[in-house]
Amino acid sequence: MQIEISNEMLQQAGIAEHDLKIEVAVLLFEKNVFSLGKAAEFCGLHKFEMQHLLAERNIPLHYTLEMLNEDLKTIEIGS
Repeated sequence: MQIEISNEMLQQAGIAEHDLKIEVAVLLFEKNVFSLGKAAEFCGLHKFEMQHLLAERNIPLHYTLEMLNEDLKTIEIGS
């Protein structure tokens, strides 16, 4: 599925296409529809840039206890 928004509509809204993609990515990340990686990919940012953007907006990352345990296992294996 593809959504098309005309340049005229973007001009009327006063937003550039890239900025609109960022807003959609942030919204879908906040709603837990997109992961950090998918949100970054959607709007053409690196994951670290996306993390920084979310931090600027005080939007917490989705980091579960399960993810923490996986990270701890990875650290233990590497030690």
